[in-house]
Amino acid sequence: MDQALRVPEVVRTVCNHLKKKEACAMALSHRAFLEPGLDSLWHSINSYEPLLACLPDDLWEAEDRESVLNVDRWATIVTLRRVLTASDLQRYRTFYSRRIRTFAPPDGSSGKMLLSIAFLQALELATDREPGALSPLLTSFTWPSPTRMHDYEGDSYSSHLSPFMDLFYGRNVTSLTVKVSGDDYPIHTASVFLATKSSSHVKTLKIDNGFGSLKSAKGPSDSDLYLTSFNWAYLRSLTVSGETTGAAMPTLASLPMLAILNIDGYLKDVPLLYTPGTKSPLVKPQRGNFPSLRALRLRGRSTEDIIAFLQHIPRSNSVWKLDVVLLDPTASLHYRGLIETIQKHCNPRALRSLDLSNWTEPGEDLDDDIDPEGGVDFSPLLAFRRLKELTIHVPEHVKVTPMLLSQIPTAWPKIVSLYLDDYLQGAGRIPLIDHTHVSSLLKGVPSIRHLGIVFDATKITDSVSNSDGPFPLLTLSVGDSTIYSPSRVLAWIKAQFPELDNLNSVDSMNEALDRQSKRLLRVVNDWNTWKSQGAGAGAQAQ
Repeated sequence: MDQALRVPEVVRTVCNHLKKKEACAMALSHRAFLEPGLDSLWHSINSYEPLLACLPDDLWEAEDRESVLNVDRWATIVTLRRVLTASDLQRYRTFYSRRIRTFAPPDGSSGKMLLSIAFLQALELATDREPGALSPLLTSFTWPSPTRMHDYEGDSYSSHLSPFMDLFYGRNVTSLTVKVSGDDYPIHTASVFLATKSSSHVKTLKIDNGFGSLKSAKGPSDSDLYLTSFNWAYLRSLTVSGETTGAAMPTLASLPMLAILNIDGYLKDVPLLYTPGTKSPLVKPQRGNFPSLRALRLRGRSTEDIIAFLQHIPRSNSVWKLDVVLLDPTASLHYRGLIETIQKHCNPRALRSLDLSNWTEPGEDLDDDIDPEGGVDFSPLLAFRRLKELTIHVPEHVKVTPMLLSQIPTAWPKIVSLYLDDYLQGAGRIPLIDHTHVSSLLKGVPSIRHLGIVFDATKITDSVSNSDGPFPLLTLSVGDSTIYSPSRVLAWIKAQFPELDNLNSVDSMNEALDRQSKRLLRVVNDWNTWKSQGAGAGAQAQ
């Protein structure tokens, strides 16, 4: 045996990176590998099968039952054949239960076996109702969804399951995923609240209230009520996949250790501190708000809710990553207010990554009078001199001018990823920049590796000079750039970007592409063919 495998730390590290079958084989291959292999095998569990495998064969039986709502769905329910005693659990509790660190009980949708309510009651009695008796060192728990259970077993099962999760959920849990449902499942809600109350050291929390009726059109959501009911003194990462309203703002702003906040549902009814556009607002956020926040992701149906949330963040914050996702079409005027708010409330010394996205389809533009210099103005963002990543994907024209592009080398000298206006077809707009401006940008900022930008490629000729290139670009997205000659553009791309790994244009799945967009698509397809034949590697070698 290799000497390195005699070191326990090395063996444990190897086992931690093995798949379950590999970990099992390693555990059985040598006595020195038994404990580390079993620890790896039992570390993460997502079914009741490991527990059942440790119980006597004469104790239980499984039967397939037809779903109460759908005849094409089946659930396998495990029931008792005799009385379950503490001795039946001895093998499991002695050798295996303390190895479990992550548990996500099945919810019926995966085809895994479910324990009957009577079986769970018997387990509770056999363990003297000890919290976490079946996984005492558990650190991560995902609460099963009662709504999914309902589809298979109906209310008699789904409404009474949650109290028995205490069998697995102990006092060492630091990562928790729950679904809050308010009055729709009162026993489930009460169980989640009680378990949370007993766990004072939760560091990672994921909440989903994406089912059931909300309290009302106005007022706190179910996730708001859950969040505001506890201290969360140790919480570092929070993801809310349901509705978040202004009622949660005081709690969110006061969390002392919160470093990562993801509002992945949507914001609603967040109060504005001042009217957007106010140059010197009289009302400012408290300096102590969000004291530890580093990464923030916000989703909202309107820019006003996003703006209102950002207004509660003091400019002295430490947020280095900000992602904003808008769920409804937004006018360029509203983007201006959002970008100005980002400028006012994000810290130029801290912000490194900014993503502003709106993936909704724009309405049909019937206006023939187009302002060539109109659109979303991102120039206020030039104040963030430490930016390394910037993405603006919106269904509005983004204003990119030669003057603005010439300021980027000074404003963002270390930017690595820059995506501007490469998302949608530009409704007949002719870009204000051409390929020479793109080359000047890459020459001025040699750190750029990923670029998405729309430019006028009609001026590319057979005699284009490569005096400014080549450039070490890895990704290029040209959106709906204007183009005459696919062959000339392809030659320019080959010469300028020999290390390129990805080339993209407008959506290749769009059957309604106009002639110009089809030319771009031809460039992409021809480049992919050239790249797959190894020509790119040959160019680099030369």
